[in-house]
Amino acid sequence: MKKLLYLIAIAATIFTASSCSDSFFERYPSNSITEGNLFQSENDFNQAVMACYYKLKTQIAFTTTELGYRSDESLLESMAVSSQNRYDLDHFAENASNSLLNDVWDAWYNGIYRCNDFLDHAEGKSYAKLPEYTGEVLFIRSWYYFNLYRTFGCVPIVTRVVTPGEAKTVARCKDEEMYERLKADLTMAAELLPQTRSSEKGRVCDIAANALLGKVAL
Repeated sequence: MKKLLYLIAIAATIFTASSCSDSFFERYPSNSITEGNLFQSENDFNQAVMACYYKLKTQIAFTTTELGYRSDESLLESMAVSSQNRYDLDHFAENASNSLLNDVWDAWYNGIYRCNDFLDHAEGKSYAKLPEYTGEVLFIRSWYYFNLYRTFGCVPIVTRVVTPGEAKTVARCKDEEMYERLKADLTMAAELLPQTRSSEKGRVCDIAANALLGKVAL
């Protein structure tokens, strides 16, 4: 009995000593991705690229439907309660309460945040596929900014992760600033991206960066 109590006392002492260290409290969920356990390997950076691609779904849905009202592709002659936002787009009568515009603003800037988070963490790393991943992220961020500019005109440009407080102080860019940013990022993306892909067909190649760079130049 004394031996058992002695062993329990030793175990309690070891547990207390280990729990008092900083590492004991700095635990992250082992079954989920967090800011604390991401960007630890080349595969982590690949997953971060996928997160940047993910927000394109919102952009594609908006571009293929709602933005059609800004051209001859779609027409909304009369308005109903459920179509007020699209009707306003069709008649160039946007306002801050338009939920369609709010949704794309939030989604595309969230995509930009993901790209900036990748680029911030990529600094100083030297994984074999990292240059290619960087080219993808530069292209994706340029795609978001290009379409934000087409939708809203001059918008704030951020190229690193900023705090909510800092974000409020970023002014809208000038036209030339947007063009210079897009040209620089897309030129770099075209240099880093592969010419073809034998697998993962959904990922961009250098032709995508050059094509978007051509649209920017127009």
